[in-house]
Amino acid sequence: MAAIPPLQTVVLDRASDAPTLTSAINIGAFNFGNPLAAWLAGAAIGAGFGYASANIVGAMMTAAGLALAYATLRLDARERRHIWSPHNASHYRNARENPMSTTLPLASQNILIIGGARDIGFAIANAIHEAGATPVIGARDLVKAREAAERIPGARAVSIDITNEDSIVRALDEVGPLDHIVTTASAHHNVPVSQLDHDHVVSAFEAKVIGPMVLAKHAAKTLRPDGSLLLFSGVAAWNPSPGYAVMGITNGAVTYAVTHLAKELAPIRVNAISPGIIDSGSWDAMGDNAKHEFLEDSGRATLVGRVGRNDDIARAVLWLLEGSFVTGETIHVDGGARIA
Repeated sequence: MAAIPPLQTVVLDRASDAPTLTSAINIGAFNFGNPLAAWLAGAAIGAGFGYASANIVGAMMTAAGLALAYATLRLDARERRHIWSPHNASHYRNARENPMSTTLPLASQNILIIGGARDIGFAIANAIHEAGATPVIGARDLVKAREAAERIPGARAVSIDITNEDSIVRALDEVGPLDHIVTTASAHHNVPVSQLDHDHVVSAFEAKVIGPMVLAKHAAKTLRPDGSLLLFSGVAAWNPSPGYAVMGITNGAVTYAVTHLAKELAPIRVNAISPGIIDSGSWDAMGDNAKHEFLEDSGRATLVGRVGRNDDIARAVLWLLEGSFVTGETIHVDGGARIA
């Protein structure tokens, strides 16, 4: 019986080196075998067979334990050869050295965020980093993209203009394979219909609709089959208001775009988020007093009594990136403003 504890120690130490089924069998066998041997030996003595019978029982249990250990250790070695093959070694080594890395929802993924240098886009990039992925911050101004990337560990930067096909192609070639692409790009032309400017209207459609469609054309070759493209719509599409026709129409067009793109690009998923009024930083130019009054009024116009925050949108983005059974949908993150 005295031979079992040292052997058990060796097996337990060995088992801790790799997550194999046979290691678990070894642990269970020894933890169960020792008390079982003691119980059988005690039963033999109690039944009147004498102390010699206890020694016989102990020897038998020791032999059985050694046989089981030998068999399972051979299986363990076979499993280890598979685990530490060139194909699997890096995954298991990373799992042991960084236990949280494989539990993060977007671990080891590469995600391009067009418009990720500021406001909601930057919040999304930061949330993507915290979810285990590498954010690639895309912006027309490469300096701003790099400055934003420097604030997020491991982030990358790339210059991309969603309204220029050559720029899209160059950026995708530069960043390489991607798991997901998020675009928050927009170009506002908020004037009454009587004051519409043709070129500005076209620019608004290029940022929200035409550009993302051209992006989809080239991204389909870059995104992995279970990846996704995520566009941004907006509550203005469902709340018509004088002076916001261009914003409302372009945002509404995004909803139809994702439906058609999802059908054609499948199995790549295509979705959209439609934010309400978000205290994202884009309203700061109004000045403190005007901004405060605007956000207070906007909050009262929702069903939840407040405006949105950047993290409201970032969480929705993460959910859609992970949501492998969601495609062709527009998710409204507006506090119920469109139905209030």
